[in-house]
Amino acid sequence: MPRHVKTSRRDDNELEIFAAFRACGCLVYPGGPLDAVVGLRGQWWIVEIKDGSKPPSHRRLTPAEKAFIEQAHGYPVAIIETTRAVRDLVNRSDFAIYHASVLPWLSPR
Repeated sequence: MPRHVKTSRRDDNELEIFAAFRACGCLVYPGGPLDAVVGLRGQWWIVEIKDGSKPPSHRRLTPAEKAFIEQAHGYPVAIIETTRAVRDLVNRSDFAIYHASVLPWLSPR
C-alpha cells in the first residue's frame, strides 16, 4: 500500500469543526492520512475537513487524499465543510448512505 503523508497545512475552519464534533459528544483524534478520526457511540469516521467558505477549486481533494479514500473502501469517510455537516453526520444512523452521497465518484466494488 502506498504511504500517505499528510502535510501540516490546516483548513481555517478545522478547530471550529473539531469543536462541533466534541460538542456533539464525539472523540476527536486529529491526524492520520486525512484530518482526523472521529468516534461516537461505537462508530468511527475518517474525516477530511474542507473550508466551505472557499471556492470549490480550493476544496478539492488532493491526489493523496483521493488515493487513501479509494483504498479505505468500506470504511466510513466523511468530507466535512461546515458545523451543520457535523450535526448531520452525527445524527445519521446509516453511515454507508452518507459515505456514498458525499463521495459519488467512489463506486461500490
